[in-house]
Amino acid sequence: MTTPRSAWVPFDLSVKMDVSADIANGDVVICCAPIPWAGTVKEIWAVADILPTSGSLTVQKAVGTVDASLLAATLTINTGLTANVAANLTLATTPVDLRVAATNMLRATWTFATIGSGEGYGCIVWIEPDVW
Repeated sequence: MTTPRSAWVPFDLSVKMDVSADIANGDVVICCAPIPWAGTVKEIWAVADILPTSGSLTVQKAVGTVDASLLAATLTINTGLTANVAANLTLATTPVDLRVAATNMLRATWTFATIGSGEGYGCIVWIEPDVW
């Protein structure tokens, strides 16, 4: 039986607006979160308040030294998002890649070729726990 959506748990992999003043052109920002239980990635949402001229987002699960992409493809921020509009990103098509275990780590890698001040970048990974 599928759990109700209200039982899904969000993991925040966002770059906070108060930190972005310290981000410069060419920076790579990595946001991580540990996973405390087993489950399945159901959705990944991303948003940007101001689009950079160029940049990308990858979302992965890390299992030891092995990384598995949770997205079907790397997101190009300036063409894949609309400013201030959240987007439900396309997930990887291999179901095993969407399974997470306790002790796995979620990692969003934001790569900014050009960025100005005041931008905020949001990424939420929604996981359906195996038990609820």
